[in-house]
Amino acid sequence: MIRRGPQSIKVMVFVAPTIVIVLMLLVMVVSYQALRQQQSAFLDVVHGPLAYATSTSTQLLLGTSEAQAEVLRYLQLSQRLDSDDEVLRDLRASILLRLEQIEEVFSALRADLERSAEADVVRNIDDFLSIYSAVASRLIAAPEVDSIAVSTVMAHYQQLQSYITELAERSLASAQRSAAETEAQVARSVYWLGLGSLAIIVAAVLVTLSVGRAITRPITQMIGILSSIAEGRPVEVVPGRERTDEIGAMARAVAVFDRVTRELRDREGSLVEARRAAEAANATKSAFLANVSHELRTPLTSILGFTRMIRRRLQRSILPELERTSPDTAAQGDEIEEYVGIILSEGDRLTTLINNLLDLEKIEAGAMEWDIADADPTELLAQARDATATLHEAAGLAFDMSVADDVPRVRADRDRIMQVLINLISNAVKFTPTGEIRCEARRLGEDFVEFAVVDTGTGIAPEEQDRVFEKFQQVGDTLTDKPRGTGLGLAICREIVEQHGGQIRVESVLGAGSRFAFTLPRAEVREGDSTGKERACPARS
Repeated sequence: MIRRGPQSIKVMVFVAPTIVIVLMLLVMVVSYQALRQQQSAFLDVVHGPLAYATSTSTQLLLGTSEAQAEVLRYLQLSQRLDSDDEVLRDLRASILLRLEQIEEVFSALRADLERSAEADVVRNIDDFLSIYSAVASRLIAAPEVDSIAVSTVMAHYQQLQSYITELAERSLASAQRSAAETEAQVARSVYWLGLGSLAIIVAAVLVTLSVGRAITRPITQMIGILSSIAEGRPVEVVPGRERTDEIGAMARAVAVFDRVTRELRDREGSLVEARRAAEAANATKSAFLANVSHELRTPLTSILGFTRMIRRRLQRSILPELERTSPDTAAQGDEIEEYVGIILSEGDRLTTLINNLLDLEKIEAGAMEWDIADADPTELLAQARDATATLHEAAGLAFDMSVADDVPRVRADRDRIMQVLINLISNAVKFTPTGEIRCEARRLGEDFVEFAVVDTGTGIAPEEQDRVFEKFQQVGDTLTDKPRGTGLGLAICREIVEQHGGQIRVESVLGAGSRFAFTLPRAEVREGDSTGKERACPARS
């Protein structure tokens, strides 16, 4: 393969149009010169013989005719008037002026045509004009009319007219010859211009084809190679990599792309295998959690049941007897009852953890059944308030509920949204030593309704706000603080809200309280619905 310079493609791209432009400029220059020659030839015809044939000859004919007419008039008037009459004096002066003007015109003509083909006619006109002027001047100066002089003037006038006419005819013939020569020259110019234009067009086409072939052929090869790479077919070799121009750079880039594509496909295969392994491990984990949860739930139910029976037996039979025996024995019984309460409390927490694990696995696996229907936000908040009344009343917290007047109905699974609201209110009670809890509902745009649970509790640190919705994440220092839940409640809330097409978020200031808010899509408006009715509910404390 021929090695080209580092800028050969660029040179071809720029040089080809430059060559065409130069050729076009050359045609324009040649055309301009040809037109200039045509213009010069035309001006030669107009200002040469044709000008004399139409201008000078006409002036001579008119001048001699007018002079002859004035001479004849002078001869007629001289027979009736005295020679000193004013009319005759003016007429003599006019005749002399006419003859001088004729001499001036003819002098210019004689200087221009002295070396032309009409020089003999010019000399004849010069001779006869001189005789005519002399005879006419002598005739008007004589006191009496001389018949011989009159005959001489008439004869020379006629001969002078014939020579002037001959000059005009010969000048016209010369102009016609010049026009014919000009026409032939124009025809030759048109011929050469056409031939030159055709040659330039052919050259431009050849240059364009050459440049196009030099550029498109390697590009077509690169396109074929890229198509093979895209279809996954192996590429043995990328031609043109040894070139030092842009095509070579593109070929080397294509070779690198082929290598990278192969590596990516190999990695993609590895990732697919890793994904399958991860999905299999996740399925195994889900099955394991489900099995373990079910296996734990049965003995745990038995443990809690027997523990409750033990506590009832202690409270009804054993503790009253111990109180009657001795104070030390009664204290030991109270301690045993405390231990039994701890067993029941931790058993309930373990039951909640198992239930949350099962719910979360169902939601993530898509096995959860949803009962989506229209729901009234006021009813949802009121039901959640009633369900958690014992919690916030036992904690001595005020409870307030506020629903905006324009809040529409929402599309939701009532039980699952109640689960979210109860979980948020329970968390608010846990982390609010004093103050109040407020539930809100308001319209958010045209398509959503926002629910919020606001408390005046301890708040959440900024670095922990992004982690509270993750699995097994709890606020505070889990090494020093006593765990206050399973760490799955907010993760389940996020999954439930997102399954409804909404979002959940938290806004909190450490030491000032938190605001957990989530959105639900509004229900379709039906005829007869009213969203403007009063929704304010009395606060409960």
